[in-house]
Amino acid sequence: MSFAGRIFKIDTLLPVAILALAVAIRLMVPIDANIDWLVSNCRRFLDGARLYKDIVETNPPMAIFIYLPATVVERLTGWPAEGVFTAMLLVVGTVSAWFFHRMVRGLVPDTHNILLASVLFAVMVAPLSAFGEREHVALVLLLPLYGIAIRRAAATPVPWPLIVLAGALAGIAPMIKPYFALGVAAPYLFIALKRRNVFALLAPEAMLAAVMLGAYALLVAHFIPAYAKEVVPLLVDLYQPMRLPLNEVLISFKPIMWTLSAICLYIAIRRHVFDPVTGVLMAASAGFLLVMIVQGRNWPYHAYPAVALMLTAIPQAILPALTSGVPKRRVPAIAAAIAACAHLSYFTGFGYGGGGVVAPIRAVVKHPTVMSISFDLTPGHPITTETQGTWAGTYSSRWITANANYLLRRTSDPARRAKLKAWVAYDRGVANRDLKKHPDIVLVGLGPFNWPGWIDADPETRRLMQDYAPLARDTLTPAQRQRYEGVEAFIRKDLIAAPARP
Repeated sequence: MSFAGRIFKIDTLLPVAILALAVAIRLMVPIDANIDWLVSNCRRFLDGARLYKDIVETNPPMAIFIYLPATVVERLTGWPAEGVFTAMLLVVGTVSAWFFHRMVRGLVPDTHNILLASVLFAVMVAPLSAFGEREHVALVLLLPLYGIAIRRAAATPVPWPLIVLAGALAGIAPMIKPYFALGVAAPYLFIALKRRNVFALLAPEAMLAAVMLGAYALLVAHFIPAYAKEVVPLLVDLYQPMRLPLNEVLISFKPIMWTLSAICLYIAIRRHVFDPVTGVLMAASAGFLLVMIVQGRNWPYHAYPAVALMLTAIPQAILPALTSGVPKRRVPAIAAAIAACAHLSYFTGFGYGGGGVVAPIRAVVKHPTVMSISFDLTPGHPITTETQGTWAGTYSSRWITANANYLLRRTSDPARRAKLKAWVAYDRGVANRDLKKHPDIVLVGLGPFNWPGWIDADPETRRLMQDYAPLARDTLTPAQRQRYEGVEAFIRKDLIAAPARP
């Protein structure tokens, strides 16, 4: 076959078309507010701010540092860090998917082109609004490990350089969120059960990842002690108690559809569900489903790795059933695919852009300093980025106040109430301290919490806000109000009559 013929083969065109679609989506879809916030942490860090002191994020340091290379490029070139990070992840994700495919293609000789297309779709297209989230980054880092795990399940040798590379990348994933260790361990638990050999859990790449995680924990404890001192008490008192009840998580759409898809897959292919490729991918998917359940938030992006791994496993697994000519195998195979794809509807919430306040802010002040008095981080991010501003707050929002007040309404224990009230007072002090920096813009949430009333309730907050005047309001559409707060932007009064600051 000629070179042109090879280029235009359908099994070549399909992966190329998927990558083109991924790039097109990223050009149209804004980056998620969580990423904007974490990039703001990186910018402040490069400016000399102390993490977990001057700017506080609830996730461990690596959740911030994965965005640091893009932020450094921004400083060197002027290119927006969010765009740089997106471009980096497109490249790294494609390479990771290709590496995974190269590791396992010989184990699925009749369907390896479907497998390549599946993994590219799962990693590059399926994330949609979850693209660049910590879960997405973790999956990209773990794909090489899963390729090696599949080779181990098939009793196929693995070169040592690839073991070291995959183990080192996998070690970074649980540094981002410790929960992700479940996604590392699950495939090796599957292999151990399949072989009935507990020593399969001690594969060198898995051990390297575990050693790296332990070393990272020691380094954080030594060099960034503020995380344990400042953040862990917040997590214990205000974050973990906000988890949904376990039964509510288990009967939600995502676990139910995952279970339905897994059952239909088993009916369609029976014992082949324990073949190396399908078995490892489904085990890893189950591990990440457990990660979502343990986190107890039911947020869409928490489910992404479980969905992506299932979307990678199912197409190559069901192809024999679809071509077998046996209807009783085709129906559950199709049902498995439909149930897996149903999750993608949860990744289509493409965020809030602060459109009602961005243009008025830009018209008055260039590169503003911004802080937020609102429940969610969403008003502040992406508004800070959209106005080419700098975040001036210590926290992403007043989530401490909102969570503490919610929990206060649900407890009568005197000791518990005293601790929660202390957190409310603490957050008030942080807000007033940030207001004393005289940021150009203060974003005040419009509900459901009464933030204007919260401002008026404290004499110092009220006095500090007297230096600000309303500039613009974004009340959102009815659909947006189901997910986000409306926001009113207040501007420092001395900037109103002054010319736009260069």
